Amino acid sequence: MASAFNLLTAGGAKFDKQRFKGDFELFTAKRKDRKGKSKQLDPSAQSSSALPHSLDFFGDHPAQPQAQAARPQPTAEHDDASDSGSESDASSSSSSSSTSRPAPPPQKITLTGPEPLPTSLHTNLPSLLTHSSHPISSRAGTPLLSALKAANIHSLWGVQCAVGGSLLAGHDTICVAPTGSGKTLSYVLPTLVQLEDPARSLRSKDGEVEERGKGARALIVVPTHDLAVQISGVVKAVTRGRNWRTLVLTKATEKAICESSPGGGVAPKAANGENEDESEEEDEEEDDESTGSVNEFAQNESVDTNALGIDILIATPERLHHLVESRRLSLALTRHIIMDESDRLLSPDFLPQVEPIINACSHSEVQKCFLSATMPAGAEELAKKWLRDGGVRVVVGVKDSAVTTIDQTLLYTGSESGKLMALRNLITTGSLPYPSLIFVQSIERADELYKTLVLDGVKVDVVHGGRAKSKRDEAIEAFRLGNVWMLVVTEVLARGMDFRGVKVVVNYDFPQTVQSYIHRIGRTGRAGRPGKAITFINLEDGPYLRTVANVMRSSGCAVPEYMLDMKKPTKNEKRQLAKAPVKRKAVGGGGRDLVKEEGRKRRQMVEGSKRRTVNQEGKGQAKQGEVDMNE
Repeated sequence: MASAFNLLTAGGAKFDKQRFKGDFELFTAKRKDRKGKSKQLDPSAQSSSALPHSLDFFGDHPAQPQAQAARPQPTAEHDDASDSGSESDASSSSSSSSTSRPAPPPQKITLTGPEPLPTSLHTNLPSLLTHSSHPISSRAGTPLLSALKAANIHSLWGVQCAVGGSLLAGHDTICVAPTGSGKTLSYVLPTLVQLEDPARSLRSKDGEVEERGKGARALIVVPTHDLAVQISGVVKAVTRGRNWRTLVLTKATEKAICESSPGGGVAPKAANGENEDESEEEDEEEDDESTGSVNEFAQNESVDTNALGIDILIATPERLHHLVESRRLSLALTRHIIMDESDRLLSPDFLPQVEPIINACSHSEVQKCFLSATMPAGAEELAKKWLRDGGVRVVVGVKDSAVTTIDQTLLYTGSESGKLMALRNLITTGSLPYPSLIFVQSIERADELYKTLVLDGVKVDVVHGGRAKSKRDEAIEAFRLGNVWMLVVTEVLARGMDFRGVKVVVNYDFPQTVQSYIHRIGRTGRAGRPGKAITFINLEDGPYLRTVANVMRSSGCAVPEYMLDMKKPTKNEKRQLAKAPVKRKAVGGGGRDLVKEEGRKRRQMVEGSKRRTVNQEGKGQAKQGEVDMNE
């Protein structure tokens, strides 16, 4: 690969190496001695004129030995599994070990519940394996520690110590912790310790599967498919070395999951009125991953009582509820159920599906865990009715507040045209560094803004519920790899999604609720990194400004006094906003849209043609009637 200096000076440019000797050494790792032989620069001298990491565009400058020694070892939990992470992030964390990833700011952790309260784990990883309630053997513990070390996980954070100690002590738990604080590992690690061995290793000599190796042993329920795939990546990253069976419930894996934990019903040939050919084609398009089924293509004519179980099943409520209600899937042997983003799952949208799922987990020793960054009082009271003895409540920092590492600002734009002008100004002035996320309130507005930015020459993509899962996965993967610089997204990515190094979040459309605001801006400033959140304000957003201003003040951000003195929105206004977002003009101010105008004209022409046809037919029939009468 050509050196950075040669690339920058290509095309005949002249450069005085003697005059700019110090600058020249920044772009080369070697220099020649007096005899013309090439020798390596002295590390101590090189570090004094080392090229800053932010300027190493070509990636060919050597790392700084002293700086690397001084920096703490990065941990994948702090980056890839902070609130949730991906397998690709965890596997690549070792290659970027030279980048410092600070831990989250220390925050007060409050535990409440029945006495005696559980003792939190120590920050060192072996404390996971030596807990008095669930000590595990070195045969099971050593591979787990090795996998954590390979994923650059070297210690536990506060929320992981508190929640891990509670779960290992056998308590049902409800946790409220800020975004990016490490909630995913806080339940994944103790669950793996309690499961101890994969289902594949729980076979007797005669081939029979032990009772604790059957069914869906642990269940994780999340509101979106994207978050389910991400959590699956975290689980796979920390279980390498042992043959754990982790599945995400999709149409492609549905058959294998039903075979592993069969219910008493008969599986329908095709759901939702689809024929078998259409269902098979959709399976292939949606997900072609291996399901891990012991007999993937066998006919499900009878229930196999000796079927191999699933160690961890990750599912969204709607599809899981359908399988449970149709008795194709049994959760009677499930001993661990985790509700991630539980305030969303307990909302009226998901509660009709979630409640039967929880009731289907009928094992006498089932352990429940509810986690989220925000937990309204109503959702918390609802969760407590399923917790044994009320459960243990873990609160990290201030309940329902944003992390202090995010610089939050409000930008008045006045109108829709002002929003687009402000966004373009942020891009052109460099105030919107990549990678960044832009949140809008609807699918239509996401598509409109996406098309506008594409015409502006920005490397952008869009993710919302109207796109196919495969397209969403491709866009997210391109964003992680850096092929896409900006993502225009809706609320589908507001919860749980963890992207490496997102620097800025823009609320192009004002969030509908405080919880939505906290989760949106929580996509940046993760794992102790600094982040920035910019929220655009229009005239129609005025009545709801005070609620966001209070969140900003509680996070330590400067807020003008007049915002705090504004009139509070009424309960009716809050209720209406939660049901439907504010009506807005088209992106860019609602100027002439030639495509829409042409479509409207075409519809008017078709309707006019139909009316003329009807009128002509009516006149023709009237004339024919007159002729008949005359005859």
